[in-house]
Amino acid sequence: MLSAPDKALLVKLFYMNEESATIALRKFRVQKNVKSGKGPLTPTGHLKLVKRFEKTGKLEDRARAGQPCLKEARAP
Repeated sequence: MLSAPDKALLVKLFYMNEESATIALRKFRVQKNVKSGKGPLTPTGHLKLVKRFEKTGKLEDRARAGQPCLKEARAP
């Protein structure tokens, strides 16, 4: 699972590298010292992340259907 700063870095790298998901992922793996092929995201998943960012302006995960998490239900 990617953290919010990692998602922001991926979107930034996407736009800095002429909107190439593959190159952005390569540079992300180099910066974060992730072995090739072991990254948290595929080029297709990266494009979905960028499209969701363009559509909503947010990098947060979408709300899921079902029972809410217990941590959220117990928060004061």
